Amino acid sequence: MVKKYKLADGKEIFAVNNINLEIEKGDIYGIMGLSGAGKSTLIRLLNRLEEPTSGQILVEENADSNGTDSDFSKKNILEFNEAELREYRKKTGMIFQHFNLLNSRNVAQNVAFPLEISGWQKADIDKRVDELLEIVGLSDRKENYPEQLSGGQKQRVAIARALANNPKILLSDEATSALDPRTTNSILDLLKQINKDFGITIILITHQMEVIRKICNKVAIMSNGEIVESGTTKQIFLSPKNELTKEFVAHLSHDTFRTEEEIKRRKENSSGGKLRLKLKYNEEQVSRSYIAELIRTFDVEVNILGGFIDKVSNIIIGNLLIEITANEKKVHEIIDWLTKHKIDSEVL
Repeated sequence: MVKKYKLADGKEIFAVNNINLEIEKGDIYGIMGLSGAGKSTLIRLLNRLEEPTSGQILVEENADSNGTDSDFSKKNILEFNEAELREYRKKTGMIFQHFNLLNSRNVAQNVAFPLEISGWQKADIDKRVDELLEIVGLSDRKENYPEQLSGGQKQRVAIARALANNPKILLSDEATSALDPRTTNSILDLLKQINKDFGITIILITHQMEVIRKICNKVAIMSNGEIVESGTTKQIFLSPKNELTKEFVAHLSHDTFRTEEEIKRRKENSSGGKLRLKLKYNEEQVSRSYIAELIRTFDVEVNILGGFIDKVSNIIIGNLLIEITANEKKVHEIIDWLTKHKIDSEVL
């Protein structure tokens, strides 16, 4: 998919360039990049608030009203007529960075607004609003107006409103970037619970790797309108390939292994039989004492320089920086041993 704009001087710029993503039902899919990477343009294309210059946006739908989960057909939303597009948008909720609440309406009325537009009956609207406010934890705030709410409460109202028409997809455009860390965590916990309870696919735009780590099962990294790396969150955190991705992951985990002082020490020790390795563990490996085993097996001196064990979504991962004093033959044996035990290692 491509989205380009024509400037006043006749030049063209690509906001989105050759994007090819496959997002599965039930994913919490994070799309991350720096400001200007094209993230927000991409999410606006997904519900046709923007029209792409070229490409397709395919969604799976039941082939008929009695279709089973295995009975799906793909439809290009760019070919939808007005009625089909209206129905698609009803099933695609959206939450924004700045909430977009109506200040003249109280909480219950804000949540009810999309139901009114959809032609629901008053009694059904009242019942649905109560259900939604219960889900987001704001049952006691239904008569309050936006100005009487905190930022986190406003975003909960916006989430309730986005859920009003029982959407299949929830688009989140920097929904937590205006919130403090504690409130951000509570909103992310809410989104994760919504995904779990209702199976709603969430596509989440962010510039915060912490958000990706906490709730996303898959992630794509954008730069200059393009996807530079994508995969499961586990893959991205354990083995980032692109330099921008590595920078994001390193910044999050405080993986500042190569300080100027350490680079200097590395050069000084390069001829002294010292090997510096960065080890990467998955969730099955973090509880085993591999370093103790390595020392016993090869009778070498191992200096632990730094590391961390972290939780990525629901997965435990670990990184460890070690320095080994050994001759060249033993170094090769150690690397072979690590490979045999399926520990990913990077020689630094």
